[in-house]
Amino acid sequence: STYSYAFKHFMPQEGWKDIIVSAGTLMGQTGISEMFKRGAVIQDRDLFRRYVISSIDAYNKASRLTMRYEQFGWKDDNHAFLWGRRLYTSTSVKTVAGSDEVNTRSKMLQPKPGGSLSAWSGIANTLFARDCEPHAFALLCSFAAPLMRFHSSDEGGAIVALVGKKGTGKTTAFEAAGSVWGDFRGLEINFFDTTVSRGVVLGVLSNLPVIYDEIDKQDVDVLRKFFAIFTNGRDRARGTR
Repeated sequence: STYSYAFKHFMPQEGWKDIIVSAGTLMGQTGISEMFKRGAVIQDRDLFRRYVISSIDAYNKASRLTMRYEQFGWKDDNHAFLWGRRLYTSTSVKTVAGSDEVNTRSKMLQPKPGGSLSAWSGIANTLFARDCEPHAFALLCSFAAPLMRFHSSDEGGAIVALVGKKGTGKTTAFEAAGSVWGDFRGLEINFFDTTVSRGVVLGVLSNLPVIYDEIDKQDVDVLRKFFAIFTNGRDRARGTR
């Protein structure tokens, strides 16, 4: 197991923000600079370290440790589901701590402030029209992605390819599918990502849908390897490390 510390930092113009730093980093030579990098101003380094150590001792005496999540999706033997930083169960919704990648993508994978479910539904329903069948199918696949967990536990999932000429609405379909969970960029694998980073994204998104736009621009051998890694499910486990 690895341990991290979570801090609450107040910014006058932005409100409260979470700063989560691994224990090894915080207590190492770069710990203070890491706090500065994330916006916290530490005026007395020695006093801050003593405060942290004292707080850890007090916390361990009074409370149990909490989980820091590395992946979205199903938790607790499929009795809970993590979307953004909200962990949903049959009886509650609570905010939890996440890894750096989870926290970054959580900013995009959440309801929009002032958003309207009825307005979204009205726009989404326009895709269920003649000649928009691929767009509607992509939207439904986004809802169905978490159910793949119960289809097969030893496979990465299913791949849906939207093929068509430029200007036929493929990006619109991606945006519609992504909007189910928030900003589609939170579900996206970038064309310029490395093989390793693509694997990490697959692992972190886990039971959520993954969007890979303009995949046809990749080399055929690169795609073949990526598909093989995805379908056998191995890189889905990489996000647990």
